[in-house]
Amino acid sequence: MPNEPVEIKVNIAQPAEAVDTLQLTDGENRRIYFLEDQTPGLASRYPLLTAGVVLRLRAEADGAGDCTVKLRPSRRTQLVDEWRVADDTADGWTYRIEGDWAGDRRVLSASLVTDLTANEISAALTAPEKAISARHLSFIRACTGLPLEPAALTVLGPVTAMKWSKVRVGDVRKVNAERWKVGGLDFLELSRKVDGGQAAAALAELATAAVSSGLTLDTDKRSKTEQVLDALAGPN
Repeated sequence: MPNEPVEIKVNIAQPAEAVDTLQLTDGENRRIYFLEDQTPGLASRYPLLTAGVVLRLRAEADGAGDCTVKLRPSRRTQLVDEWRVADDTADGWTYRIEGDWAGDRRVLSASLVTDLTANEISAALTAPEKAISARHLSFIRACTGLPLEPAALTVLGPVTAMKWSKVRVGDVRKVNAERWKVGGLDFLELSRKVDGGQAAAALAELATAAVSSGLTLDTDKRSKTEQVLDALAGPN
């Protein structure tokens, strides 16, 4: 089995107190939106996420950003043809396959990220099809067989976010921290990217360092994305 990198994640309860404890200042502001199918009467309020497809827009402080299509959890057998390559980058886009580990969850994630200008982000907020490229659609159709009409998507958000890099948590250095806030939800996630063979030990080390620093771990097993879409998608 390939040894892809793994992003390990530790979610922290009481984010405001954790920001003070870790002395997080001068973070990078961003806005995050999700694209979903909001057809009334469906069995799920977020059918794309239920099918393992995450569509996300992210805008940095200057307005520019990116559009991500992510398959998570992803089956290795569904990554066919050109999408079997673990890491591929060209002008304006990046494709990667990596592990996504948080708590007891161990899944594979495949994502295609395309850069967008501030004008393209702005346009996509009212016309989401302008953010979904032909390459995104090729990825979705080849690896999921899922039909998708981008113009029928609904933009949900924004989630306001703040990101910090190279944070020290106890003896663990170069940790990324990101806080998401939307409605009554408030999350703080600590993460690192590590070699696949080191992921289990690194995840345990980060969790232990967080607790030793006086932080409380969030025990909710749902992903951040699922909790946010629960808040944003509204009733069926």
